[in-house]
Amino acid sequence: MPKGFFNRRVEIMATATNDLVTVFYYKGMGGGGELTLPDGRVFHWKSINFWGNKWAWLEGTDNDPVIGFDTGGWFRARADLTFDEDADFPALLVFLGWYLHTIKRQETAAATAVVVT
Repeated sequence: MPKGFFNRRVEIMATATNDLVTVFYYKGMGGGGELTLPDGRVFHWKSINFWGNKWAWLEGTDNDPVIGFDTGGWFRARADLTFDEDADFPALLVFLGWYLHTIKRQETAAATAVVVT
């Protein structure tokens, strides 16, 4: 579950020990953010198009996606993933990217329900 109100974040815990592994911090209101891995590498989660249906993990200051998520689906969530075959990235980015997409869909649906009622 996302945590915080003013300092929104997602904490990634080790299942065996329940130790904190790393934290994804949201940046701004658009749903993007930053993840710093224990080895010091920094990945940015960003929308890469105007419509907000394409998201990607970018490493450091590089603007080339390491993993791209082309999301969509009106009645069910789906995403087509693209991988940079030369990039070295942890599988955590795939799972965290999908989780962030799912949370964004839920928040959008909740906001839409409030506006409609």
